Amino acid sequence: MKRIFVLCLLLFVASSLFAADFIISFGAEANGNTPHGTAAGFGWLFGLDLNRYFGLGIKTNISYDLDSLYNMEQSGLLRFYLPFNKQGLFLQAAAGSSIFFTDNKSNFYLLGCITAGARFTFKENFYIEPYARGGYPFTWGCGLNAGFKFSENTSRREENDD
Repeated sequence: MKRIFVLCLLLFVASSLFAADFIISFGAEANGNTPHGTAAGFGWLFGLDLNRYFGLGIKTNISYDLDSLYNMEQSGLLRFYLPFNKQGLFLQAAAGSSIFFTDNKSNFYLLGCITAGARFTFKENFYIEPYARGGYPFTWGCGLNAGFKFSENTSRREENDD
């Protein structure tokens, strides 16, 4: 947990230094992290929108199949914005680890996935992102993230309003 906090702090500092937008989002998801049926999950994402083309970040998802299987995914991600404006369609590649907990055992797997989604921004800083993803070891997932963007431009506008 300490490592995640330090990484988030570094992302926030880097966003200030490079005039990137720092983003934080939380979401809910249905996925295939189960041998039978569907699992429900939630997660969070911390990231930087580096410019109008690319973003990067870290993401954690936790899911449960409502029977006996828990799963935790941690991944680093690289995002490519298709309309080139940090709003609209995006493709995202992620790599990391997935840990399954069942019957007092844990199994570790490498994780890789591709995500397609869309960002809809409201009131300049608040956004929602519906998405669908596919990869290993979960096969599929779809969900909705809601987040907040800390923008350097917004901070400057607020200072000018005072």
